[in-house]
Amino acid sequence: MIANNFVKKENVLSGEKGFEDQFTDETIIDAFKTYCKNFNLEKIERNANPIYEYIRKKYYAQTQKSINKPSFGLALVNSAIKNGTLGDTLIHQFLVRNFVK
Repeated sequence: MIANNFVKKENVLSGEKGFEDQFTDETIIDAFKTYCKNFNLEKIERNANPIYEYIRKKYYAQTQKSINKPSFGLALVNSAIKNGTLGDTLIHQFLVRNFVK
């Protein structure tokens, strides 16, 4: 996508970890509660690794729907900001690089 000039290089997040792996388990759980208010997360195995994959599979098994990545990504960033867990993630670096002057 970058090579074809569809997306500017400075607007791309790239790293060794997946996007969801940049966040703590608690942030992922909190974001999912915001993303899907009607889904029961009471019985989450908190030591499931990685937690996002566990939630994604459980959500699909119960709803037959996939998680909408852009919407869930926004919920993740908002939860991380709210909980103060954004830290030095790629997302934090991206926000600082593009929006902090």
